Amino acid sequence: MKALRVVLLLVAFAAVTATCGGPVEPTSGWVDLQLTTPNTRDGGIMFTVGGAAVDSVRSSYPRLFTRQVSESSWQVIVAGSLSSGVIAQIHVPNIEKLGSYAATPIQVAGQDFAQRSITGYSLTVEKQTGQ
Repeated sequence: MKALRVVLLLVAFAAVTATCGGPVEPTSGWVDLQLTTPNTRDGGIMFTVGGAAVDSVRSSYPRLFTRQVSESSWQVIVAGSLSSGVIAQIHVPNIEKLGSYAATPIQVAGQDFAQRSITGYSLTVEKQTGQ
């Protein structure tokens, strides 16, 4: 009788842990690339983004050029009348691992196409508002 109680307790424990504490699947989704610029009248920026897997890149700006260098690295050009704020988004397999990602400015041009110094420009990877 005691052995039956132990077996029943083990079965009940297994059922509870299987439904309550199992592994949580990562949540994929879009995250923002936030530009900080010291200038006005920026016309385009080229940057790299990656560090972990990136599925795709999108932007609301009129011109977006991308090249996937590897599973975890993309080269991106965003062109248009740029200002500080979200300039692009990347789709990642796990939005909770944002610390794995970085974006680095490579070149910047003004609206007159003249190349500018990248001093003062930065890009950060952030969760979208509401996520």
